Amino acid sequence: MKTSTLLRLAKKRLWEGQGHVGYACDYFTDRFVCLAIANAAAKTNKRATRAVASALMLRISSSLEGCLSVEAWLVREGYATNEQIADYKMMQDYRKRWVDELITEYKNKGD
Repeated sequence: MKTSTLLRLAKKRLWEGQGHVGYACDYFTDRFVCLAIANAAAKTNKRATRAVASALMLRISSSLEGCLSVEAWLVREGYATNEQIADYKMMQDYRKRWVDELITEYKNKGD
């Protein structure tokens, strides 16, 4: 599976930012990008897709430069305050824009 295709599947799993808050917001949605990628890959049940997911999650982890979440990275880098990242809807919108940028990046690479 192409990386851009896996990212599209993961984006569909991302939580909308309303309702229950948690790692798994409900059975079909995920709050975090890497969790959405892992769950989308697991659903395909293919070893090659899981390998693509692992590489992609490493890429995302590297982008966060040691932070465990995009919220922590935004605060550390001075792009957002703790009050701003408490807006779950805003953070999910940010994650979706980030996934869109990743889709474009990988699509432009032919992956």
